[in-house]
Amino acid sequence: MLKAEFTDNSVRNLLRDLEKYGQEQHQKTKDNLHEAGINIESEAKKTITLDGHVDTGRLRSSIHYESNTVNRAFRYSDDQGSTFTGSLGVRPDELEVYAGTNVEYAEKIRQIDDYLFPPAEKERVALIGRLKKQLKEV
Repeated sequence: MLKAEFTDNSVRNLLRDLEKYGQEQHQKTKDNLHEAGINIESEAKKTITLDGHVDTGRLRSSIHYESNTVNRAFRYSDDQGSTFTGSLGVRPDELEVYAGTNVEYAEKIRQIDDYLFPPAEKERVALIGRLKKQLKEV
């Protein structure tokens, strides 16, 4: 399994600060995290397609994000109609989102052209900006 996660404390610190402001901010924070997951998924799929690494479409279709409420039992199909189980095998907390794939050859392709981590880093920066803006507006 190949997954992207934010390992620095900047996002965690902002999440902790926002938790002090109650349920409304909690929901906005979850919405921001889901937006991050969607953006990483979308950009990674676009990147792998533009880089020419699509044969059957399995890897592209398998890239997705998971939260504690979204895509917990993810299934996908390739261009030939074969269906696969795509769970990342993670158990995200309420304020966690993971993006990645469980395709066995994903890491090999990522070593040739990194389709996952640059979109994740770009979105990390954008997410920090959205969370800081949210915190300012409280």
